[in-house]
Amino acid sequence: MNILLITYRFHPCSAIGAKRWSEFYNLSQNDERVNFTVLTANWTGKKNHDKNIFYLGREVSYMPPK
Repeated sequence: MNILLITYRFHPCSAIGAKRWSEFYNLSQNDERVNFTVLTANWTGKKNHDKNIFYLGREVSYMPPK
């Protein structure tokens, strides 16, 4: 099964939504029948250099709401 995830927040962003999608992606790697591709913003920080994760655009920093 092929899955394309287009999300603004993904690891290394520290927002809770990014953590949820990142964990979902990591869990999907346990099933070899799943081919998961991620398109996300280019977050500042240590990136996951997986061939299926594409960081797009200029680097952005997460600013948590007050």
